[in-house]
Amino acid sequence: MTRTLLRCGQLVDGLGRTLPDAAISIEDGVITQVGPWTADDVARHDVVHDFGDRTVLPGLIEAHGHMGLLGPGLQLSAAEIAAHVFANVRQALREGFTTVRDAGGIDGGVAACVSTGLISGPRILPSGPFLSQTGGHADHRGPWHEHGSVSIPGLVRVALVVDGPDDVRRAAREAFRAGASQVKVCVSGGVTSGGGLDRCQFSVAELRAAVDEAESHGGYVHAHAHSAASVRHGIAAGVRHFEHGSLLDEETARLMAEVGACLVPTLLVLQRLIGTAPPETAASLTALMESMKKSTLLARDAGVMLGSGSDLLGTGQRGRAEEIVLKAELLGPMAALVSATSVNAAILGIADRVGSVAEGRTADLLVLDGDPLADPGVLVRRGAVSAVFQAGVLATEAGEVT
Repeated sequence: MTRTLLRCGQLVDGLGRTLPDAAISIEDGVITQVGPWTADDVARHDVVHDFGDRTVLPGLIEAHGHMGLLGPGLQLSAAEIAAHVFANVRQALREGFTTVRDAGGIDGGVAACVSTGLISGPRILPSGPFLSQTGGHADHRGPWHEHGSVSIPGLVRVALVVDGPDDVRRAAREAFRAGASQVKVCVSGGVTSGGGLDRCQFSVAELRAAVDEAESHGGYVHAHAHSAASVRHGIAAGVRHFEHGSLLDEETARLMAEVGACLVPTLLVLQRLIGTAPPETAASLTALMESMKKSTLLARDAGVMLGSGSDLLGTGQRGRAEEIVLKAELLGPMAALVSATSVNAAILGIADRVGSVAEGRTADLLVLDGDPLADPGVLVRRGAVSAVFQAGVLATEAGEVT
């Protein structure tokens, strides 16, 4: 048994509390005690890390990642795709993310590579392929082509195009067979698709089949949904996890709260798209960004559980925590950090293991050279990540973030 002690200049526990000059005791990867620092504790531990001038918080959780969505039109070999996916995974850990829900794209094989130690990275909860109706958000075929998304079993499988409850049920079973923790469905169009943000996709019967199948596997369905109508459509089918929610109204936000639905807004992807779009497109994306911010506040005020997800796409994914910085501007720094730690853990169904610094939790920890409550920008400042621990083991150190 290895006993590890961390001294923290400031502890942000992920539950909304702070403790100055704190100590965290860890045994075999699990937090056994949290309290004020005393020098007498040193002798009782085998390994001591003194971060007395740093801030320690739970490892960050990404509730909406896409490690394997590398971009349309890329002509890459399987080896190159694997290299890019693994690079995205490693970078997420280096930036302080110790858990990622991949919201569509990678297969369970990537999660297995991390869990068995073949590659370094956060624990991954894969959704497997998007489930899309014909012509839906994740149907990437051109109008005159039968083949769209890349599929490499065990690595990447972007989408399954399915119609009818039986097809949806079969696709959900395929996703779980390949290692999915939960299933992703598209119930509205999207920013990068031609389906229309305000259009509902899949029938209630089709969505109900996905929900029933997910529950039979001990999982759940989470839904790509921008419009208020699509969220209500999903709720009618039993869906309780929603992504984006950029066009909510007060009535829908209240309904979400009443049924216990949660929402993961995704501000960062819109900001990145605005920065690279031509002026006419940038204007509509900027309007959508403002609408998503308004929807996020509507959901918060209604009492909806708000998670945090970046929705980053492509190769060389960097600056994932900028999503938290954007949420801090909207919700305040502490609420933004809580959304990316304990709230995300609750949404993912793993709050009994991670997301907070408390006795009995896995010792996934992020050490920052700076105070994210006073300056949330420290989360993305080069060199500010001093260390990342996974289950009490030092996974990355200062200088490894690139």
